[in-house]
Amino acid sequence: MGLFNHEAANRALDASDAPVQDAIRKIYLQGAASNAPAYQDPDLTIMRVSDMKSDALGYFDLCYVQDGEYRVEIESPQGDILYSADNVFVGSHLRTQELDEYNSTDQLRDDVFLSYQEVTGRYPVRPGQKILICSTDIQYKVMPAEESVPQLMSAGGVKFCQTGTRYTDLGCFKHAVARGESFSAGTMVFAGGTIFSFDDDGNTNLPGLTGWRRVVSPENDADLAQAKAKTDLVSVTQPVNLDVVPALVAGSNTYDSVNAGLAGTADGDAFFVPTGPGLQLYRNDAGQGTFVGWQGEIIFDDVTALKAETKEFAPGLVLRTRREGYAYTVASPLVTDHHLTVAGNKLYVVPTNGVFPVDALGVVDSGEDCGSALGALSASAISEDLPVRFGSGTYTLGGALKDIELARGSCLRWIGERGAKLYFTNNMGIGAAVACETMLAAEVARHDRFIEVLDSTGMEVGDLLHIHTDTRVETGWNYDKQCVRRIARIEGATLFLDQPLEFFFATAVATTVTCYERASAHIKGLHMEMTAAVQLDFRRLCDSSMRDGKVSGPAPGWSPNFSDGVKTVSCDRFVYDGVDLEKLRYAPVITTGSRHVHVKNCVAKDVRHLDASVWAQDILFEDITGISTDGIIQCHPCIRPVFRRVSDSVTRTGLYGIDLRGLGEVVEDCVVHHANAEVSGNTNAPLLLPEYDAMAGEFTRRITRLRAPHTKIRAGKEGRFIVEQSDVGGLDESQYTLDHLKIMVDDLTRARDREGADFSPTESNNFDATVMRGLRANVPTVRQYRTRVALSEIKAISQANPAEVTTLYPHRLRTGDEVLLSDIEGMVELNGTTRAVTVVNEFTVMLDGVDSTAFQSFGSSGQLALDIPYNTITGIAQTSPAVVTCPGHGYQNGDVIWIDGVDGMTDINRIYYVVQSAAQDSFALTGLDGKGIEGTSLEAYVSGGIVTLQEEVDTIEAATKPQCGIGDQLLLRSRIWTGSSNGQRFYRFPVKYRAFGGGNIDQKTRWGVLRVIATSNVGRSIGEFAFDYDVSSGTFTLLDNHSHIPNSLCVVNVRHAQQHFIDQVYQEGASTWTDQTGERHYLTFDIEIDVNRDTRYLYDVFVEMDEVRHGSI
Repeated sequence: MGLFNHEAANRALDASDAPVQDAIRKIYLQGAASNAPAYQDPDLTIMRVSDMKSDALGYFDLCYVQDGEYRVEIESPQGDILYSADNVFVGSHLRTQELDEYNSTDQLRDDVFLSYQEVTGRYPVRPGQKILICSTDIQYKVMPAEESVPQLMSAGGVKFCQTGTRYTDLGCFKHAVARGESFSAGTMVFAGGTIFSFDDDGNTNLPGLTGWRRVVSPENDADLAQAKAKTDLVSVTQPVNLDVVPALVAGSNTYDSVNAGLAGTADGDAFFVPTGPGLQLYRNDAGQGTFVGWQGEIIFDDVTALKAETKEFAPGLVLRTRREGYAYTVASPLVTDHHLTVAGNKLYVVPTNGVFPVDALGVVDSGEDCGSALGALSASAISEDLPVRFGSGTYTLGGALKDIELARGSCLRWIGERGAKLYFTNNMGIGAAVACETMLAAEVARHDRFIEVLDSTGMEVGDLLHIHTDTRVETGWNYDKQCVRRIARIEGATLFLDQPLEFFFATAVATTVTCYERASAHIKGLHMEMTAAVQLDFRRLCDSSMRDGKVSGPAPGWSPNFSDGVKTVSCDRFVYDGVDLEKLRYAPVITTGSRHVHVKNCVAKDVRHLDASVWAQDILFEDITGISTDGIIQCHPCIRPVFRRVSDSVTRTGLYGIDLRGLGEVVEDCVVHHANAEVSGNTNAPLLLPEYDAMAGEFTRRITRLRAPHTKIRAGKEGRFIVEQSDVGGLDESQYTLDHLKIMVDDLTRARDREGADFSPTESNNFDATVMRGLRANVPTVRQYRTRVALSEIKAISQANPAEVTTLYPHRLRTGDEVLLSDIEGMVELNGTTRAVTVVNEFTVMLDGVDSTAFQSFGSSGQLALDIPYNTITGIAQTSPAVVTCPGHGYQNGDVIWIDGVDGMTDINRIYYVVQSAAQDSFALTGLDGKGIEGTSLEAYVSGGIVTLQEEVDTIEAATKPQCGIGDQLLLRSRIWTGSSNGQRFYRFPVKYRAFGGGNIDQKTRWGVLRVIATSNVGRSIGEFAFDYDVSSGTFTLLDNHSHIPNSLCVVNVRHAQQHFIDQVYQEGASTWTDQTGERHYLTFDIEIDVNRDTRYLYDVFVEMDEVRHGSI
């Protein structure tokens, strides 16, 4: 993906160079008539309309597109063309990662997009962000805007200095050391032809380079200068050939030519002759020069020169190429796994910078079949767990490489640089090795999680199983019954599966169980071009991917000489991300029981269909744009395919646009444009045999927010058919639907063929129809406990003894609490201090023992946060009630606490208690019901234990209302407060939020919108906040308020959002996962409302949550 960085097209100007507001910019793929997909983010996940409007200064917002060539037009509001350009190339040199890339220093110097400010049409940077200059491998770092002496400044005003381990000259290197650039001991730095090493010993031998020493310098090292003069072995890209230097400078036995050596030596003497590649050793045999071999490493100018060499090399020698920096070792003539052969010499390619470079084979753009060499190189890369890297150019793969077989635990990684293309003229496969094959020994029912086999020898946990019988399930394509699963546990001949089976399997028909060794493959950055009837198969792989590439064929759609491109066969968890598809039939084909395949962020052009078939399961097609297709929202018999955010342009008038023939499909947020005014949907159901009707009835087909005004949607073979918030050409039954099918259509759906008449699907006896309105669910709040938190913005601090702190909102503190003061402007003496407080009122506390009369006066802001200690237990008495020893705990009678992490008396763990009989270092335990905890029946205390103070707050608990969402989306609304309050301006409401039940909670990342609605006597205000959180990694992000409606009435804000996930649970003493651990996962935040005037009334406060899980299928 790349930033659309065509400067002339980033601003709308008229003929006099005056800015034009509301001009329209249109971006097209080169040679296409329809708009190219444009995105708001560099990961190409959030789409924006391609027709973007300019602001008052004529600037357009930045957008990101797939790498490639584009045509751009800027049109005035009156329809006049202000600017147009063809063949605009977009590359991927700007990303939101740590290291961005530019091709050359001049390109960085001429850049106008980088900016210190976040302004329209510019790419914001921050000091410390790094830029890599690809042509020199030198890194530049963004300097602060106030830097007075930058080493480079872009045309957009951004200042840079060199950083890292390569510098153009000694001055730049010294500048890096002087400004405190961090280097670890042993670091080697190249600067202006000299190599330095950081010894970190404080030596001052080199001015301005304390702790450094010079290792190699051609200008100052006489021996090295002599070697360089003779053989030119020293360059900025290659290490010094130290083996050659002693022989070259020995003098007496080194000659300019063989003849000179013969003239200067006696019979039987050896002598050296320096050549371009290296030092050759000869022997004087009666006046004839006999070539003995090479001395040390052999250096060739480039790969071409190496492949042209005709001499024989001794095994073990190292060969290098000066231009590319590749290295090779000479193998024994008996080996068969070598990478290439030069003049009879068998060579191994040595990894360069952690990768095996394919260009070291010398086959790029040659047209020769490099399959055999690539197979050998890939085998070495797999064994060393390193990637294979393809450079820019075309690599031809014919019949020499048919399959790459991966053993258990191995991983194949192919990485392509920009412009790398694999040209396939023959079929090829990448797949896992067979561990064993056996038969099913006992019948299994649908939803069973284990199977019995005749023999489990050779199987391991994590291996992939393909369970297959020749019994067909349907009559349309006669696909056999099959499932792909992973082994979760092995007990003899019993295999426990990671997921229940979708089919039953009877022993009356032989059922084969094939076990494949767990292996993976990852392909990135490659264009794969297929000739007719050629495809690349991924077979039986686990946890694999193909990213940021392209697959193309010879002809569009189902034309003569078609290709299916890539095929995913019996794989589990395979991701296609950013892989564009062009001129293919079915692509990618996902078949033969493949499971959890995710196709996302791609453009499908001149493609017939995306295709899930042969009982593939749980497939997700997401964020896909179709151009000139035959309808990419399509599947053959499969289970639970999902099409999400697919925008398709169907040009074949005889096809359907939407063609679903599986079970349990979901179509969500999709758009279909069709060349016809109206088309009917296809059969839209698998032609199941009757014995599978009951199974089909358990599935639901759901169509949500589909815009396909020219396409009729048909019910399938499922038990329920839900259509909601959609605009479609019509809704039809199918001749293959089940009796008692339930069709649910909400009142927001538009069925165009039924407009003007009442839509009543009950006209058919086959339908038992209900209507679902699709409104968000009201979830009443419940009172639950959370770990006590209190954060407040400071409004004022008095200069008094003791100092008084006034908060903007109610502070929720109590006398004796210790608080941390921070970010205080003005009275900076308090920053970073922790103080005990005495409560004056709900907005004011006194800082105990703090005399601020001599402090600086308070400025305008600061923060006060409750310091929440996790108090440590040192003992628990087996008394009635149990008494806890906890030195200096600070709790009061009636406090609610949570205890975990106790050893010995483990039954005391993971329970809420109420503190009673509180003393300085101890307290008694009672339950929430007020009854004392009977300690006499508990095991004796051994050690450990953490106590955490809790508070009771309003809690939005989604699990109390399971119908509050559909699938992976939550839509809920909760009333947080109601009343009629005046005389107060600032309000704060603490909230706890849980989107899941207890136990083994959902680990997927979640995102959505948190909406707060406040009503007062003068109107309503709404604040919206985007949020994103990940339970497994313990991160929660709440973005700034982006909507106040209207903010003149009152200001609605959400502050102090915090996660309470696994890290916090473990801080509270947990060491293992339990159901209670899951229940302790939640989010907390404070709702703050400013009604602007003390005389206004606050009536109601509502919270709405629109939440979706990332990566859900």
